[in-house]
Amino acid sequence: MNEKGKIPCTRCRMGVPIGITIALIGLIGIITSSLFYEHVGVFGLIPFIGLFLIGPPFARMASLVNGAHARIDKLEESLK
Repeated sequence: MNEKGKIPCTRCRMGVPIGITIALIGLIGIITSSLFYEHVGVFGLIPFIGLFLIGPPFARMASLVNGAHARIDKLEESLK
């Protein structure tokens, strides 16, 4: 612990951009697979569909965690 009593570097602000990037990779993969590789079928789209469905909830969860950390910091400052 540092002198303020907090654990340093406990939050990751890169969660939201990473979630958006994951969703975009999935969307681009779905589009390119369906346009250029018609012989791939549904099984070739499964990884991209999975990425597309996992990305937005990941970004939402990361933004909620960052907001909760900000509220906790405000409460800690008000208690001092």
